[in-house]
Amino acid sequence: MVSRYLDWHYWISSNPTALSSKVTMIILVFFALLVLAEIILRIYLSKFSSKIDKPMRKLFFKCESFLLWSSITGFFWLLFAYEGIPVLSAKYFMIIWFIIFAVWAFNISVYATKKMPLWRKAIKDKSNFDKYLVR
Repeated sequence: MVSRYLDWHYWISSNPTALSSKVTMIILVFFALLVLAEIILRIYLSKFSSKIDKPMRKLFFKCESFLLWSSITGFFWLLFAYEGIPVLSAKYFMIIWFIIFAVWAFNISVYATKKMPLWRKAIKDKSNFDKYLVR
């Protein structure tokens, strides 16, 4: 069973075998959870946007965009796989999907760990400097 997934022909075939109903359901639940997380994040941002500082708001918008686009493209791939459209349901599109969104998630984590703290520090330093200026 597992050896089938390790064979490179399985992943590169442009006329792929159909997904089992169990795998289809797991993938469907995964993408539905991504949509649910995006909706929850959107509701949170709409209610508390004024209380969140600008760097954190930008992080939330980056995460929201990531969740939205990854779920939309994943649902399209799942639809093509379910309908059995030969080229568009190829497994290598799922590999490409995973690589693109892994790089995107990495960029978001770099922003959250490296750039956002610097931006917050710059805002704090500017506010500390501005309080001594004559208005």
